[in-house]
Amino acid sequence: MSSSAGASETFTASKAYTRWVLTLLFGVAILNMLDRQILGILVVPIKAEFGVSDTAMGFLTGPSFALFYAVAGIPVARYADRGVRRTIIATGLALWSGLTLASSAVSSFAQLVVARLGVGIGEAAGTRRPTRSSPTTFPPIAAPRRSRSSASGAAWASPSPS
Repeated sequence: MSSSAGASETFTASKAYTRWVLTLLFGVAILNMLDRQILGILVVPIKAEFGVSDTAMGFLTGPSFALFYAVAGIPVARYADRGVRRTIIATGLALWSGLTLASSAVSSFAQLVVARLGVGIGEAAGTRRPTRSSPTTFPPIAAPRRSRSSASGAAWASPSPS
């Protein structure tokens, strides 16, 4: 028997495993959105702490994060096509969680900007492309459920209007 026969076998996920993966993706989406919004919530205390201008805060909450998020998304998505998505998501989550934690311990505005750049790179691994799991985990009929799980996580993390 040739080794190519074993390579053609595919893993078919059980319903319990599929639910577990959906729960994890939902949690990652919540953390992703919370992390994006927390800086906007803390603009006033950060400005007071570091004595920076509105322009500097605008740079921190806008282009510095978005640029690295978008640029890092390209190689992450490319690797997601060839690598193990589970590893990509776990590495990205660890990176952005660690750098979010590091953001709380910075002593200068420049350090905060560098930490947020790293957060953008880490969060690129938790976005839609890397989380598109293989069809064996989510059969084509269940793919919309996977997308809804990610979108629901973002909605749960959004602040309620008051």
